[in-house]
Amino acid sequence: MSRMMRRFLPAAAAFVFATGVSGAGVDGRIEKRMSMVEKIFDTTLIDSRFALVSSGENTRGVYLEGYGALFTLEFSFVDDRRRKILENLDDLDDLAKKWRELLEMDEKGRAAAGNRRRVLLEKVKEELTEALLDYGGTLTFLDEGEFVTVAAFPWGESWDVTPEPLSHVVIRAKASDLKDYAVGKIDHDTALSRLDVEEGVQ
Repeated sequence: MSRMMRRFLPAAAAFVFATGVSGAGVDGRIEKRMSMVEKIFDTTLIDSRFALVSSGENTRGVYLEGYGALFTLEFSFVDDRRRKILENLDDLDDLAKKWRELLEMDEKGRAAAGNRRRVLLEKVKEELTEALLDYGGTLTFLDEGEFVTVAAFPWGESWDVTPEPLSHVVIRAKASDLKDYAVGKIDHDTALSRLDVEEGVQ
């Protein structure tokens, strides 16, 4: 677990205390549904061509009565430079050369890398959003006024993207909108337009 997520969890606990919502007393039906959606987000990141994850059980979900379902997860990016380093661990001379290239990257190179990571972040956000729309409606135990929230964090301190590093991304949907989308009461574009997406600046 990254330091960023460790910082977030006490904040989430403070939110629960302040609003009076509780994760206690969750029955087996709710646990089963939450576990299923956890696996959906894990599979989404594992299958992604843009996200890099550390394990197959990366997502953690909790039901907060009065607020809804909160899922936290972590990922980094599939980076060509990093992949080259991983592929050349047997050749120490080549490995040293690759690290020198990274350390000597000029401002223009860092900007290009930040732009590339921004593109990757947008792709992962899109994948997580689609998973939320497709499976959030299966959390049928949620009340109309509750939400389904996905809070994503980097492995390290931040995602070094343009125009500035980010500490987290939060995607939130009303449970009622997800249920309406699941049964065809609203279309994809309408459901997408009703999402709240927040990027936290480092």
